[in-house]
Amino acid sequence: MITTPTVLVLGAGANYTYGFPLGAQLTQNIYITLKGSRGPGSDFVLLKDIGFSQSDIKDFADDLEKSNLPSIDTFVMRKPQFMDLAKYAIAIELVKYEHQAALLERGKWYFYLYNRMNNMPDKLINQKISFITFNYDRSLEQFLYLSLKHGNNNITDDQIKKIIDELSIIHVHGHIGFLPWQSSRPREYSNIRNTGIIKVAAENIKLIPENQEINSEFKQANDKLHLAERIYFLGFGFDEINMKGLGISDLDDGKQIFGTCRGISPQEMREISKRSNKRIIQERMRNIDVLDFLKDSPLVHF
Repeated sequence: MITTPTVLVLGAGANYTYGFPLGAQLTQNIYITLKGSRGPGSDFVLLKDIGFSQSDIKDFADDLEKSNLPSIDTFVMRKPQFMDLAKYAIAIELVKYEHQAALLERGKWYFYLYNRMNNMPDKLINQKISFITFNYDRSLEQFLYLSLKHGNNNITDDQIKKIIDELSIIHVHGHIGFLPWQSSRPREYSNIRNTGIIKVAAENIKLIPENQEINSEFKQANDKLHLAERIYFLGFGFDEINMKGLGISDLDDGKQIFGTCRGISPQEMREISKRSNKRIIQERMRNIDVLDFLKDSPLVHF
């Protein structure tokens, strides 16, 4: 039972193990695909069928490729005229990776964390853990739904929704559609793509220009972080804009903050620590994957 108020902050690296691309890969996949096949069912044709002009799609893909910016979010901050097109392009790309079979593989971190907690429904709902995710996919919600639905007798979708809502999964940049047990306008967890499905997936994506006020999800995230005693960054890239949005440098000095820093150099971690007003301490960040981190973390050793 997790009784200490705890928040897990999830970046793209946390969901990479479930087949979803990292930020730079997502950007590259989008422009390569759009500049490739234009046959029936292609990403290019899907965008055309949704209503974007051929010239706009071509300009978007060309500029995205040659911009040499680290993510599509950063690109849209510089070129806001592509905001809507980018949302649909992200949705078209990410829907490809929704494979339920990947969620059922043992030995991944969702499975490990879920089975380290007391996951009986009446206990799980009282766990003092929340999730702040910068990812658009719904893999965590679907994993929890499947685990609760098929691991317990006589549990309804409404009961499952209440449990997952209590755990609180905040998508600060939105998501690619509500699941059937979440909304009357849902999208199944599936890699099937057509114009109707992509429209539903894209309408909940939020690409935030740098000068826009922080959205309500960031406000919820700020509140969770201020109430937390322990914070874990998992697969997070520590982007300066995202750190600012979370208000990390304004957190109380006494919070226990740990996490992974896979692929981040010691010098880069020192700079991140400085930007965070020393709230993030280099020695508490480990250059290992999420599963290995959890296995050696106080989070799951009660």
